[in-house]
Amino acid sequence: MNELGMISLAGGLPHPSAFPYSSLQLQVYSPKAAATPGSTNPISLVDISLEKHSSPDHTNSLSVALQYGVSRGSKSLAALLYDFVKRVLRPAYSDYEIFLHLGNTDAWNKVVNLLCEPGDYILVEEYTYPSAQAVWAPMGCRGVPVSIDKDGILPKALERLLGDWEQVHPGTKRPHLLYIVLTGQVPTGSTLSLQHKEEIYNICVKFDVIICEDNPYYFLQIPNYVPPSDRNTTGESMFSAEDEHIDDDDEDEVGHRAWQIRGQVFDCPDEAARL
Repeated sequence: MNELGMISLAGGLPHPSAFPYSSLQLQVYSPKAAATPGSTNPISLVDISLEKHSSPDHTNSLSVALQYGVSRGSKSLAALLYDFVKRVLRPAYSDYEIFLHLGNTDAWNKVVNLLCEPGDYILVEEYTYPSAQAVWAPMGCRGVPVSIDKDGILPKALERLLGDWEQVHPGTKRPHLLYIVLTGQVPTGSTLSLQHKEEIYNICVKFDVIICEDNPYYFLQIPNYVPPSDRNTTGESMFSAEDEHIDDDDEDEVGHRAWQIRGQVFDCPDEAARL
């Protein structure tokens, strides 16, 4: 394939001259643009051009963008996002990897197919994102709801659930995957506190559980939910005072809430999975 003068027909790649576009001209908002709904003030724009063939001034080109690519996606986009993760999310290790996807639900679908087998149990918040369930349901996987409060999953409830799993569910494989929405959780709107994050991470390390963070609202500032009738007077969250002060040491209370999804209570994960 690398012989001098050899033309490879293996991939069936069309010649760039057959592509119907010669260039693209775009105008996009500048990074500092303030796009306020209803405002008539001019918005700062940036001109972007994309030519068919690359040059020193245009390393990206239509001849590459419109061509068949590898399964890992665009190399230039992957490099950009890899650097973004390094500078913004700052993983605690250097040998991390990224992969491109069509959106968070598509990415979650790939994670489930990669890490789960039919019939597996998946740890989720007791009120969880419905589309996430639609991904694992066809595989026969089942959600195991974990109690939450205004700051997200209750670490002690998670630890108790995993620690008692073999005793409560003998012969059933313990869950090894946690699906969690950290910021602006759907549907509760809660944001996981730093303390909860640290405790949940340590518990997952202890029980060898992989954490999958569905975090599309990472860059949004999510305030506490305030009921319509109180929005001009208080800053209360959507959780009641009783919910916000659950006693984690009350085994009956935690156990009762552990199998509650969307306001319904179940005696075991088999019943919860029927939703």
